Amino acid sequence: MAIALLEERDVPWDQAISERPDGELIPFRAHPRLLRNESGEIVGAINTLLDLRTQTLADEARIRLAAIVESSMDAIVSKDINGIITS
Repeated sequence: MAIALLEERDVPWDQAISERPDGELIPFRAHPRLLRNESGEIVGAINTLLDLRTQTLADEARIRLAAIVESSMDAIVSKDINGIITS
């Protein structure tokens, strides 16, 4: 937000990590946008924050499963919740 206000321009999405009081690290993306009036003067700003924890967990699971498949010498079968083989 500070860059957007100092340089008077919108800033593209940027990733950062915030630390909660309990020590948990939370990855997020920030996207500050300036609000201007009809004359183009800055009258406010909005900062959208996107929590990346779910995406990070999904990426870690994908990497872990890919490593299992890559290193497996056996056949790997996946089934849906009804027991039907899907791959």
